[in-house]
Amino acid sequence: MDTGMGIIFFSKDTKGLGKQLQNAIEERFLPEGIETYRNIQALLQRLREPCIRGRICVLFASNRRDLTEISAIEDLLSNLPVILVLPDKKKETVKKGHALCPRLLTYGESSVREVLPVLQKMMKIQVH
Repeated sequence: MDTGMGIIFFSKDTKGLGKQLQNAIEERFLPEGIETYRNIQALLQRLREPCIRGRICVLFASNRRDLTEISAIEDLLSNLPVILVLPDKKKETVKKGHALCPRLLTYGESSVREVLPVLQKMMKIQVH
């Protein structure tokens, strides 16, 4: 199984900000190094596979239900670097997001602008 660098991208959003973020990531990084998941069951299955090291998770929660699903698999994310995009800035949403200990916590409207430079830096750090 591949143990190289890679990005695990999760977003149920196929038309809005989630899709914009996915497109931006695919433009910046090699598409073959990006695994995209549209449902939590597929992401869960991937995170349970061996050789997950070297992956960075970019998780886009387009609503609170998505965030709740992501929070439910918190234990599988604990050893991975995570970038989390929240649906809003409400106190309870932010608190739930921080519980996942992401390297970057951002919000939908600013996600593309903020995620790409952080992701690029994280990719460089993990290579060395």
